[in-house]
Amino acid sequence: MANDYELEHRKPNEDNRRQLFAKLIKLMEQLDSKFAQWEKEELDKILEESPYKDNLH
Repeated sequence: MANDYELEHRKPNEDNRRQLFAKLIKLMEQLDSKFAQWEKEELDKILEESPYKDNLH
């Protein structure tokens, strides 16, 4: 779902993970706020290792 959303709303010069990660958190919030918090923490760890890279195209 989040991947489909990102593909349909992709923006030029924006790291596609921005929308993907935001949508993932939103979907998790609909299930349970604890899931959303856990997902956010996991995504933050990913971004520490590999930050967003906008303007690559």
